[in-house]
Amino acid sequence: MALIKCRECGQQVSDSALKCPHCGAPATPKRVLVATAMAAVLAAALTAGLLVARQGSSESSDPALIGAGAAVIGAVVVGLAVVLLVVKLRGGR
Repeated sequence: MALIKCRECGQQVSDSALKCPHCGAPATPKRVLVATAMAAVLAAALTAGLLVARQGSSESSDPALIGAGAAVIGAVVVGLAVVLLVVKLRGGR
């Protein structure tokens, strides 16, 4: 458990606190951000698995399907990068 600075008052707060004990500002615990990142990775893996599973069917060569799958995976990767950046900027490890 590490101490981070509150984004409102600047006082030190536990990274697992739900709110700042000094000013009451809400805080997103690091474990919530990590869980969100893990869910994003799982969603990308499931999407990729579905695309690979459909390769044997005649519908798998549909450019719209391939483009939609690539867009979903791209969005998940960007979302994961944003979550990791937020964790890093907030003092997470």
